[in-house]
Amino acid sequence: MGYWKHPEYAEFITRQPCVDCGGYSGEDNFGTWRCDASHVKTKGSGGGEYNNLIPQCRICHQRFERLSKYKKREYLKLAEQFTSDYFDCILYDQQITSIT
Repeated sequence: MGYWKHPEYAEFITRQPCVDCGGYSGEDNFGTWRCDASHVKTKGSGGGEYNNLIPQCRICHQRFERLSKYKKREYLKLAEQFTSDYFDCILYDQQITSIT
């Protein structure tokens, strides 16, 4: 999965279905369906992980990368919701697998 400051959060994001099409990129070595953890704001532009990651299948992620910065900003509210849901799961000691 690469380098992550918060690997548990990145793991949570990759287990969610794509925010655009509802699909997944494919299965990992353990048979778990995964998406890409896409940064809404790039790391180089100061984007972190919390309030900045959304799950996308590989095809939607590639389309997303071609969007203008203005269009990408529309996804920030989704990223914030994923962060909120993640911490709600931790706070209430629920299993962190997917948002339904």
